[in-house]
Amino acid sequence: VAQPVDAARQPDNRRGGLIAQMTAFKTDVPARSIDVVLARPTRNSIGVSVACYEKQPQEGYVEFRRDDAAPITKTPVQPLPTGTPVLFTLEGLSPDTAYVYRMRYRRAAIGDTSAGEFVSTEYFTFHTPRASGNGAGFTFTIQADSHLDQGVEPKVYEQTLANMLAAKPDFMIDLGDTFMTDKRG
Repeated sequence: VAQPVDAARQPDNRRGGLIAQMTAFKTDVPARSIDVVLARPTRNSIGVSVACYEKQPQEGYVEFRRDDAAPITKTPVQPLPTGTPVLFTLEGLSPDTAYVYRMRYRRAAIGDTSAGEFVSTEYFTFHTPRASGNGAGFTFTIQADSHLDQGVEPKVYEQTLANMLAAKPDFMIDLGDTFMTDKRG
């Protein structure tokens, strides 16, 4: 026999409660199919580390070109195992040059199942190292220990991010403790 429930005595199982009171920031990670991170830059190459989260086996490649609408270059297609980063190396790059790139991926063909249609990330940019001695320096930003919890004033943090973006950094270093994952479980 079902018993009536006194809502006031039931634990609040919804997200909120203490965590909602601790922060004004949204800290939930949105669902995504793929993560793309640049790595190992040199004067004429850069790595593109790709982690895919699709349940079905995927395959993909990176396409890139100079920012001046040069012809598109494509890396070889590689398997993208679920949750395991794969490194694509973009080689033959010109020093001191801007590039655009995007990841293209699809469901891999398995047995009688044909491959899916390629989908693309948006285009992203990078710039190979500038030539030394040309007077052009580089700009970087550092973020550390932002602790997005009750001790942070949202407007101040938003202004800090706007200042970082306005600096147009060549790269950003994030030293961690941004999302408080150990605190949030």
